[in-house]
Amino acid sequence: MEQYLSCLPIFSLVWSWKHLRLCDCCFRPPPTFRGFPNLLSLELIVKFEENTQLGEFFSGCPLLENLTIDDICNVGKVKLVEIAKLRNLKVLSLLLSDLEKTMTTSFSAIFELLGSLPKLQELNLDFGNCMLTEDGAKKRFSTAIPCLKALKLTRMYLNSDMELFCAFELIRSFPNLQTLEITAAHSYWDAGPPPQVDYNTMGLLQLRSVRIECLKGSKNEVRLIKYLLGSSPFLKKIVIHHYLFIAISSDEKLTFARKLLNLYRASPVVKIDLF
Repeated sequence: MEQYLSCLPIFSLVWSWKHLRLCDCCFRPPPTFRGFPNLLSLELIVKFEENTQLGEFFSGCPLLENLTIDDICNVGKVKLVEIAKLRNLKVLSLLLSDLEKTMTTSFSAIFELLGSLPKLQELNLDFGNCMLTEDGAKKRFSTAIPCLKALKLTRMYLNSDMELFCAFELIRSFPNLQTLEITAAHSYWDAGPPPQVDYNTMGLLQLRSVRIECLKGSKNEVRLIKYLLGSSPFLKKIVIHHYLFIAISSDEKLTFARKLLNLYRASPVVKIDLF
């Protein structure tokens, strides 16, 4: 039986809640419900009902610091402008294919959202079945979020030049980023060529730890690793895992390892673990 938030008994105790997790249910706040004034963390792994308006709900959660949104039915009822109202967010996890009722996401929309969240410290973006569009990609983004220390990019199509460009832009937009995790995905589509950018002029990073999963050893993947190694003077460790569902010969692994060993390293102490 489907469960609805509107069926929850709203007692006075609700207003004091600080942490809420809703999982495997339908989400439809009643029109008279104005949120949780003391809520600090909210996890929504739900099916959003048609015409769900989250703007007023989020406005009623002014203290919210940690938000996870994952629409289990991929129908995408979440508006970026509604998330942008949460000015106190410190941790944000989003499944991008759920945004704006489409499986495509505007490149510039991601940066516009992040620019409205100045206190963000940890960001997890799941690109899922999302395909980035070229909108706004021809300009460099000046947005910088100094508080962000940890970035996780999940199911990112690094073989797509557009998504690789997005990864570069995200990384350089966080001048104090220390921890980076990327899980690559593999697809036949490509959103088209990105703008020409000289990544050697993008400045130094503050990275300490990098972990990259599901690599095949492609040209784009090597470009990304080259940038990270060459721009991170404080990097201590980078862990790289090959894609498990494809047979990679010992010779191919050796060739990939040699490519990595030949890359310039800005950090004299960085350790590369290749699995």
